[in-house]
Amino acid sequence: MTADRFVHDGRPLASWLLQIVDDSAAERRSASRVIVNRFFMPTELLLLPDANSEQVLEEFNVAVRHAIHQPDFPGLDFVKKLSSLSMALEALRMDEWHARNKKEDAWHDEQVAKMGERPTITEVDRYLERMQLRRECESANDSPADEALETVVTLAWIIDALGVELLPAAPLIRHMLNETHQGNIASKAIGRMGVAAKEFYPDLLSGLERDDWNGEYAQPLGILLRHDKSLVPEIFSLIDSSNPKVRTNAVRALAFCGRETLRQFPEIEAKLRERITRCDKDEWFTYAMAIGDIAITTDSVSMLLEATYSPEEYRVATAITSLGQIGLEAERIVPRLVELLAVFSEPDPDWSYHGSNTRIVDALKGFGAHARIAIPTLIDRVWMEPEGSYNTKGILIQRADLDEAVVKFLGSCGEAAKEALPALLAARLEMIKRALEERASEDEDKSEDGPVDEDDFCPDYLIEAIKRIQGHT
Repeated sequence: MTADRFVHDGRPLASWLLQIVDDSAAERRSASRVIVNRFFMPTELLLLPDANSEQVLEEFNVAVRHAIHQPDFPGLDFVKKLSSLSMALEALRMDEWHARNKKEDAWHDEQVAKMGERPTITEVDRYLERMQLRRECESANDSPADEALETVVTLAWIIDALGVELLPAAPLIRHMLNETHQGNIASKAIGRMGVAAKEFYPDLLSGLERDDWNGEYAQPLGILLRHDKSLVPEIFSLIDSSNPKVRTNAVRALAFCGRETLRQFPEIEAKLRERITRCDKDEWFTYAMAIGDIAITTDSVSMLLEATYSPEEYRVATAITSLGQIGLEAERIVPRLVELLAVFSEPDPDWSYHGSNTRIVDALKGFGAHARIAIPTLIDRVWMEPEGSYNTKGILIQRADLDEAVVKFLGSCGEAAKEALPALLAARLEMIKRALEERASEDEDKSEDGPVDEDDFCPDYLIEAIKRIQGHT
């Protein structure tokens, strides 16, 4: 990190931090752009050959904390303004957004009414053109909502750099925790406070009575339990609550607490394993995932292994994930995971984004080198089942796509997956062939594009996997 990494126009980061909580919207926006483009994620650093975005982000976080801890920095006033401004700008943005939508809906209703019940194609085209022009004109003009959208994100990044430093603004953080669009920011901030997060213990407890699908109360509570184990018995007792929300959220909090902390409380794993045999579908998922996060016993592994034979896909899916999280008894679990590659059908589309075998491959990673016995089977699954897709001409074609998760896993095995190299090299040639065919079929003249490296036509993850297996990285 260079000496002037956090200096711009002769002003240090601390000066820009104070400006972003200024009363003037123009001053805030100016500071926001400097903080983002010069300090948070500067383009000149991210474009370097050895760029590491995580390192750049961590440097920013360290610099923010360093600035706030300086003796002459008004930290107390700053964190209060930071929190209150974040909420105020978000509220302003949402108010303006609702007003815009209302105005937009009224304009559309007026245009549709003018066209009548049976508009001509020409009238519809003109309507669409006017709509596009209207949007372009509006996007060119700044508004309070535009300022909020930009600056409020920068404020969130600054808050994300802080933990215990935010305690002086505890009442405001508490208020943010209960705000729809600020709860996640406050939740993560509390989770970074260590044992000092006990300040918010009553708030986190009351939050267990809510719908908390994103874990905004359960997660920081679980993290707090790692720092203050004396609170574990109280949370454990809540899984007997008559309120199903409290039961579910208490189990999630214990899961966030983690395996190492709960080793001292073996009764919790036993209780979850007993409870899972007599709960409904929704709670079964919660208990099974929690067992995956905390289990250390053969009994729990056996229970989840048995669940992989269930006729209900959601049980199989959850059991696969949890077994991978536990990562024990590879001699029993890995062969079963390999079997499931041929018969398991993923019920959750989110898990198929990087390939149809993503869940199982992800579970295999939990077993380290023991998972390499899956390599021969995974070689046959480098390509997914063919599906319909449209080419650049808009023509529907049937062809298989690469399974990104499988390819990445094979690459992660390095030279131990050398038997997969022929299949991956063949995949590389196929991807190049497809790209060249599509390029040749396009109408526009490509003669001015110049020479192109063939590997530019291949996914980066495929090239990286080949290099790793060849021992080049």
